[in-house]
Amino acid sequence: MRLKILSYNIHKCIGGLDRRYDLFRVVDTISYYEPDFVLMQEVAQRSKESHYESQVNKLGELLGLQHRSYFVNVRKRRGGEYGNAILSRFPL
Repeated sequence: MRLKILSYNIHKCIGGLDRRYDLFRVVDTISYYEPDFVLMQEVAQRSKESHYESQVNKLGELLGLQHRSYFVNVRKRRGGEYGNAILSRFPL
């Protein structure tokens, strides 16, 4: 069995030359590689810059990767948090 693994620092879905929030730009980039596992850094939730979305759940839904895990490593003083996440085609 061959597996495709992608590691990606999504920078809370803020990036590109325009430095704006664009969840779908991240979805397009990940979809291009058709990974079985996505290891992501700087995945946000419950914060203003992430539009108060749970990025791990939203990305998992949009990519069709139903198995996920999320680990918080930064809690922000003004609310919200970000950390590392795993999305997978297979149970974790």
